[in-house]
Amino acid sequence: MQSVLGFLAVIVGVVLAFKLIVILFHSLGWLIGVAAMVVWIGALIHIALNQFSSFGAKAFWFLLVLFTHVFGAVLYLLFGRPRNVISRIVY
Repeated sequence: MQSVLGFLAVIVGVVLAFKLIVILFHSLGWLIGVAAMVVWIGALIHIALNQFSSFGAKAFWFLLVLFTHVFGAVLYLLFGRPRNVISRIVY
């Protein structure tokens, strides 16, 4: 069940990212916008693929990053990443 929720969370993040990229390409700082989007999507994927101490912690970080975009992604990358855990990357 948790892996299904993680997969759905990544799909929602990617759909929102594509909507965001349309907005970002219309501004002068499109390169910064693309870099910010990569950090945002990377954080969402990292949250979805890694284990946390509880599902509540995972849901909190995912929703924070999803709704606060780059600000939440930077907070997650600085403070929220699980320590001493090997990433589970599915090939």
